[in-house]
Amino acid sequence: LRKHVVYVLDISGSMSGQKLEQMKDAMFTVLDDMKETDFFNIITFSTEVSHWNSDEGFISEVTSVSHPATEKNKNLAISAVLDLNSGGSTNINDALEQALNVGQSARIFNDIPKDVQTMIVFLTDGLPNGDTSTIKSNIKANNTDPEISEIPIFAIGFGADADFNFLKEIAAENDGIAKKIYEGSDAALQLEDFYAQIASPLLSNLQLNYVG
Repeated sequence: LRKHVVYVLDISGSMSGQKLEQMKDAMFTVLDDMKETDFFNIITFSTEVSHWNSDEGFISEVTSVSHPATEKNKNLAISAVLDLNSGGSTNINDALEQALNVGQSARIFNDIPKDVQTMIVFLTDGLPNGDTSTIKSNIKANNTDPEISEIPIFAIGFGADADFNFLKEIAAENDGIAKKIYEGSDAALQLEDFYAQIASPLLSNLQLNYVG
């Protein structure tokens, strides 16, 4: 299946230094891998949440327009990501809520073709401000819509101090998996196998009927 990926990037103060550089390397790898028939959005967050568009870069205005993964759009996005700086707190709750809204809107308003599978790829050091149980409950509640299937959330945690249990729980509760990226090594290489698992969705909205 073709895919629509909403990338959610943590640029809070705790991501400064090597973590931020690793995240930029990771984004170069995953964006470069996307095919022209795919679609993507990029959201950044610290204290506030911003959305990328090909005309204005990162802005605070919420946009649900999904970008085709053309070479031009990918190059513009990579350039914008390379210019990111870190600072502020870690507002994971609002970032993932807006990411889910973007993914759901793309499906409901036919911004992407019906045969495209939407997913969220969440890159962070996993040190949120706020109660983790409340955040998990809010994410799960926002990812339950009777009109559309649940959007899988894949979590990538940077650094040894990442709250990886929290990221694994978010992923597991939302049909995804999680991966830890270690500092002091090549983030792109660590991501290669993980991204290969999620980059080519084969089934969507699967239903099983048991008879007898």
